[in-house]
Amino acid sequence: MHVGIVNFAINDPSTELSDALTSLGCTVVIIQHTDDWLNIIRRSKIKRWVCTGSAHDVLDKESPQLDIDLLKLDTKRFLLICYSMESILMQLGCQIRNRRHAKVDNIIIDDNGKLIEVARHHFAYLDANTVKPRMKLLSIYKGDVMTVEYKNAMMTQWHPERTEDGKVFLKRWLQAK
Repeated sequence: MHVGIVNFAINDPSTELSDALTSLGCTVVIIQHTDDWLNIIRRSKIKRWVCTGSAHDVLDKESPQLDIDLLKLDTKRFLLICYSMESILMQLGCQIRNRRHAKVDNIIIDDNGKLIEVARHHFAYLDANTVKPRMKLLSIYKGDVMTVEYKNAMMTQWHPERTEDGKVFLKRWLQAK
């Protein structure tokens, strides 16, 4: 399966996500957030796309934002990780806040009735009370949204490529219809 990655990282040539997808049998194409990425995705035959996390502050007006029109690409499926999730949910009217100190740890969350270990690394967070009714809240941790689904996008505040349970989650997302 071919999978596209839109890289929102700041000067980060990291291949951790790409390596995880490759280990699951995927062929990976990486484009940068500075490219005309939405039009590249529109024209691409690739059906599964992952938008990465970033060290950018999603609340900073100078930071790049995802184009909300990706939610209109009905033939494509997106996995929005961390920063990418925050960007879309903020544009949909959810309240994003920043902590003074980054949360960098592994935590246990409920994923479809099963406890899984996930890795998080973020300042920004979304309070579960601000999720809109039309969004499907899938997991929370101490009041913070960890996983939410909306239209053609699965969104995680955590990084699936960083734990074995996360890689299982990635595999399920790749196989879902």
